[in-house]
Amino acid sequence: MKSEYGDRETVGSQIIDTHEKHLKSQSMEVGDLVNEFGKKYMEYLYDYVEEGSQYYDKFYVEILSRKTKLYMHRAIEMFPYITPNLPPMQENQDVFYIDCVDQKIELLWTLPDRSEFDLILANPDKDSEKLIEWIKIFKKGTKKKKIII
Repeated sequence: MKSEYGDRETVGSQIIDTHEKHLKSQSMEVGDLVNEFGKKYMEYLYDYVEEGSQYYDKFYVEILSRKTKLYMHRAIEMFPYITPNLPPMQENQDVFYIDCVDQKIELLWTLPDRSEFDLILANPDKDSEKLIEWIKIFKKGTKKKKIII
């Protein structure tokens, strides 16, 4: 089934097609899921860079992701946004700065789900220094302040 937003398949039909391809083995290959997610992710990014460049010389592309309720353990939904203002940090978010004048795309930060923060911080040698730095910045900025009366 084609999406009403262009020539791509709908997310639902992509999920069903992928599920049917792997029905025989009763499991989905992690490499296939990562490969498909990566392709769609880059398509979304390029589409939104192209769209945003029609309105702004400099802007941000924010991509929020979450597991979908349909085939929850197998599918991830992405929600890309274009904004002229820097969005606040939040979990499951990637933020890119786009400068059309200098033709530059810069990843400002990427944050996983909050449930992964402690594992990543406990094993700093397993992930990039940048990711660890972004998680620390996020956690520091979201600490609740005590109210003193």
